[in-house]
Amino acid sequence: MKEREMDFLVVFSSYPEREGHIEYLTGYHSAFPPSQYDERYRGLGYSALLLSRTSRVVLFPCLLFASGTLVGVDKVMASENLPLSVANSLSNLLNGKKRRIGLVGTDVIPSLYLEELKAKLSRNIRQRFVVADSLLVGERMTKSSAELSILRRGSKIADIGIEAAAAATKEGVRESEIALAAMTACYNEGADYVARTRIYGNKVSSVRWPIMTNRRLKGGEITGIDLVGWYEEYGFDVMRRWTVGSPNEEQRDLLGKAAALTELTAKRIRPGMTGDEVCKASVNAAAEIGIPRSSAKPFGHAIGLEIVEEPILLPRATTPLRESAFVCIEPGVESESFGSVHIEDEVVIQRDGSVEIVSKCPRVFV
Repeated sequence: MKEREMDFLVVFSSYPEREGHIEYLTGYHSAFPPSQYDERYRGLGYSALLLSRTSRVVLFPCLLFASGTLVGVDKVMASENLPLSVANSLSNLLNGKKRRIGLVGTDVIPSLYLEELKAKLSRNIRQRFVVADSLLVGERMTKSSAELSILRRGSKIADIGIEAAAAATKEGVRESEIALAAMTACYNEGADYVARTRIYGNKVSSVRWPIMTNRRLKGGEITGIDLVGWYEEYGFDVMRRWTVGSPNEEQRDLLGKAAALTELTAKRIRPGMTGDEVCKASVNAAAEIGIPRSSAKPFGHAIGLEIVEEPILLPRATTPLRESAFVCIEPGVESESFGSVHIEDEVVIQRDGSVEIVSKCPRVFV
């Protein structure tokens, strides 16, 4: 804050998958979902943290729904009206003077509440507001050794869950049964929460909804799971694909190339590469193993307290990777016969610039 000449910092988070900023700073968890706008209750499902270079740290939870042990918080002020509570507290600290106020989590808090906060604070003196999301995004991108230890264990839990899902797969089994096998295995290994068990079928999109159904699997189709959850508050996200029964020659070739593309892409990432550069490296790797460039679908993202963190590994993305970043690499191969097939590994960018592939379960089950 001092380096950026900020007098105050207001940090926003939201339940359940955008809690990272405040959780990172304080360990705070909300337990109430975002709700619609209400004249009296405004900001349900959102939280705020007020930091000053000279005053106490104040947490503004959604009502008093909270869990976890708070760290570094001097005062908790639960309220029916989040923007009003933050504005009133800040107004007392401003003491009628113009200050530089940094805002973190501007992509999380609804614009309605943010504009109300700004309007209340600038009623007498127009304050200077600065978007400061990068301040915390950068800090969270570089993982400590303690964070990496937790993330590695979470990845192992994901491996076990995926192996359980593969073992439960057979003709006539419901998607929900495969998901249940994965969830049970993860919880037995200590997972906090399994959020998504997206089960695939022939030509099922990677963005399908619902994430699993009671549909029975057919023999010969490509299936698999995208398994997402948390262990000790840090996320895991691993995806694998396989066939119901033995794969035919075309399926074996497709799955093999998808697995090879994930491995090659993971091995080519380096600190300092942007998402765009990782995507170009992935497309080049695809061409080298016989995948048409038009069929290669590069993608990936960092992971930590939230499942999808910066940097996003997409074309034209400009945020560079850092050392000790924990990253999900999940390029896909588009097939006219079987749709898009993605295989996802979790990796760590080591301090020496090398890449450790953390995911250990087979990329293809045959």
